[in-house]
Amino acid sequence: MRENESESQASDGEPDPTTSWGTNGSGPVSSDIPTSDDSTDAAAADATADDSSAFLADLARVMQAAAGAERVRISEESERRRSAHLEVIRARETSEADELRVLAEGDVKAIDSWADTEIERIQSERERRIVSRRAELSQRLEDHRLLIGREVDAVEAAIAAYRTEVEAYFGRLDAEADPVAIAQAAGSRPTFPALDTIGPDRAPLAADTVAADAAGNGEPPLTGDTGLV
Repeated sequence: MRENESESQASDGEPDPTTSWGTNGSGPVSSDIPTSDDSTDAAAADATADDSSAFLADLARVMQAAAGAERVRISEESERRRSAHLEVIRARETSEADELRVLAEGDVKAIDSWADTEIERIQSERERRIVSRRAELSQRLEDHRLLIGREVDAVEAAIAAYRTEVEAYFGRLDAEADPVAIAQAAGSRPTFPALDTIGPDRAPLAADTVAADAAGNGEPPLTGDTGLV
């Protein structure tokens, strides 16, 4: 009888082999604790999320690098086009100045030819008109220089405004980390100004007084009095 009780007590005191015990032996551990398979799945999910974040960061860096290279190209192209256009303006300035000189010298020759027939009567007038015509040439050359200067200033202002817009545009790209936003902003890049439409004021140079004097004196009109516009 006692042997049966002992066996029963021993049986009652034995731990359930299906129950896990804590490492300190204080009691059973709940079966709800995650297994090694659950930990592996969680780690894999975290790794996938980290890979996605790293991919987006790498993609943003690549796009920003491409934008930086494009900024350099635009800056170099802007400087090349500015220099080329200013060279054209300066070449035109020289050509038009030569034309003004040719017209002035033609007027001087016409005056000399007219004076030959009335040399005694108009000798003083001849000298006065030559001096006046050359003084007018000086004034017209100065007017022309100022006209070209205004055109150069207008071109420089347009280029400066364009460069400001480009810097602001790329500044926004540098501050943007979202690849989608960078791609959307790529379509709104500032356009280079149409330099050919930026020209000097086409106001005629002053020559009305000389033409009126010539008409009043019965003299032939000067070929340069029409004015270069």
